Amino acid sequence: MESTRQELLRKATATVRRAGSAALNFRDLGQSVGVKSSTVHYYFPTKSDLLNEAASEYTTAFATALKDGARASKSFRQDMLVLVDLFVGAQGQELSCLCGMLATEADLLDPAVKTAVNGFFSKLQAWVVDQAEARGVAAPGGLPPATFARLLVSLLEGALLLSRLQAHRASLSAARDWIRKAT
Repeated sequence: MESTRQELLRKATATVRRAGSAALNFRDLGQSVGVKSSTVHYYFPTKSDLLNEAASEYTTAFATALKDGARASKSFRQDMLVLVDLFVGAQGQELSCLCGMLATEADLLDPAVKTAVNGFFSKLQAWVVDQAEARGVAAPGGLPPATFARLLVSLLEGALLLSRLQAHRASLSAARDWIRKAT
């Protein structure tokens, strides 16, 4: 059984992934799980506290999904397709990456939330570099692994963001095709 706190985090994360942090308010969040806004404030005194925790949990869950998905992989290409598939899965649910969505609001974020969001991107890029090293791929896509990682993460975040516009739904498919050719 999910605790009230976990349910609040899950609903807040879904709201931000769909509509950004401006769409998140404690009254509506509380109503969505059947509690008063004062209960939301009990668990998360400020919106920044809630966003910081949501970003941290999202980072952990994303890292776990990458690790689990790559467990059956036998190549760097397959590892990178696991990453692409996580973004495709979000697209299929009409969701943005939580940290990507928060990054679009960087000027409005509390410094602690910015740190958590930056941590997500750092961990994601480090995972790509680690997979290249583990698979013995010295220059994925003809690039140093760190450069490839920055490019890939930017490509996937941008493709997911653009896919919210119906005219750009194929952006992640193009990213998948690029991975197949570049790795």
